[in-house]
Amino acid sequence: MEKKRQYIILSVMVIAIVYGAVELLSARSGKASAPAAKTDLQSFIAQTMAGIGKDTASPYDAYVVSQAGKEWTRNPFAHSTLVADLKRAKSDKAAKPQFVYQGFIDGPRKVAIINNVEYTPGEAMEQEGFFVKAISPSLVVIENRKGRTEIKVPLSE
Repeated sequence: MEKKRQYIILSVMVIAIVYGAVELLSARSGKASAPAAKTDLQSFIAQTMAGIGKDTASPYDAYVVSQAGKEWTRNPFAHSTLVADLKRAKSDKAAKPQFVYQGFIDGPRKVAIINNVEYTPGEAMEQEGFFVKAISPSLVVIENRKGRTEIKVPLSE
């Protein structure tokens, strides 16, 4: 069975090589003359060069190109409510801190993204007196060391 398979594969290979050789040799005999090929190439180049200047950008494309190099006025990846909450919390120290649970990474260690900062369980937070007690894909538990109160923050989408 194995030898039969080998003979079939070798036969197909030989047929492919013979076909390729025949095509190669027949293409050389029917080759166009050099001056005709040169004029075909020159006409192709002339048509291409004539068509290059005809196309112009649409107003939308021109706008996109003009805006591409400008500096961004705001970060498109930041949550606008999160930024406003953080600014409000910094200005009012006595207010209860606002936490936004933005993401979860499950691997060798569980990682929660809270207010654009990555935390692991037991890690102290930037807000003084708070630490991450537990992390799950849908909820993070934050504990206040001073008051021993727990804050359960659901994943925001």
